[in-house]
Amino acid sequence: MAKYTDFFQSHLMGKRVECSDHAKLSSLIGLHASELLRKDPGALSGVPEGEVRAELYSVFVALAIYSHHGSLKGMKSYLDVLEKVERDLNNFSSCIVRQYNDLRSKWNRVKEEVKWAP
Repeated sequence: MAKYTDFFQSHLMGKRVECSDHAKLSSLIGLHASELLRKDPGALSGVPEGEVRAELYSVFVALAIYSHHGSLKGMKSYLDVLEKVERDLNNFSSCIVRQYNDLRSKWNRVKEEVKWAP
């Protein structure tokens, strides 16, 4: 999902830009979407109804997204990432906040292309 940000799109055009990493923000969106699905299987459009029972399902989804270009990281490693994100949320110049705001500005377009987007 974070590949929609201007930061990542500029990276694809060969530009060296700050905040082009897409794994962290995409994993947070995956965490949120899978948590919605786990709590209410019909909550996301385009997702067939069914029941997800595993309490850790959301974390496994986020961990897989975050690790998709490298080696699979452990849950402790991802907990460290979440703690850093929590600290960075109050810093409006942090990459995660800038990426979030950029993606939020184009969320309607994203939802048109990605039917399961929360």
